[in-house]
Amino acid sequence: MKLEYREFPVMELRLDDGGEQTKKLTGYAAVFNKLSENLGGFREKIAPGAFTKTIQSADVRLLINHEGLPLARTKSHTLILVEDADGLRFEANMDISDPDVQRIVPKMKRNDLNQMSFGFYTVSDKWEHPAEKSNKESIRTLLEVDLFDISIVTFPAYPQTSASIRSAKEVYDSYLASLQVQDDAIKIEQQRALDAHRERQIKIWRYQA
Repeated sequence: MKLEYREFPVMELRLDDGGEQTKKLTGYAAVFNKLSENLGGFREKIAPGAFTKTIQSADVRLLINHEGLPLARTKSHTLILVEDADGLRFEANMDISDPDVQRIVPKMKRNDLNQMSFGFYTVSDKWEHPAEKSNKESIRTLLEVDLFDISIVTFPAYPQTSASIRSAKEVYDSYLASLQVQDDAIKIEQQRALDAHRERQIKIWRYQA
């Protein structure tokens, strides 16, 4: 499996005082049923329920730009992840004595830093293809993912950055290659069936002769 990164338009991202020692960050790391921009031959959306299993067991970190030390973490109960009707909602209690938190809080208050992304491994997905000669793109639906992290990002990893495009293209190329393998396997089986039929016909002809 390949680690992928995605970002969707932020529905809500709030930074509030969580007490004397904490800042509370809430918002959505992903939204359901929203088509991405073109990722190099296909568009993508997330099905409701895609995070149901992973948020019950995965140890997810809240990061900055998908790297560095965590600002919060599900295992320590400083990061809470919940699926609702709209998407993957999160709530993070961040320690204001943490230099990383101090570094981002002024930028978030000024709305200079206001986008989220998430890293994941695909568990299952579904592809839909337009009719031949159609100008429409193929659609990939993420049915279930294994969540790796959620991240506050300077430049959203989805779909603008070249790294995300490369990652998505590799996924698409791999999928197309698997289709070709399946097609080749079908052709081989069809040829075997045809050869077997011919052999039976030859045996019948020889017997009748």
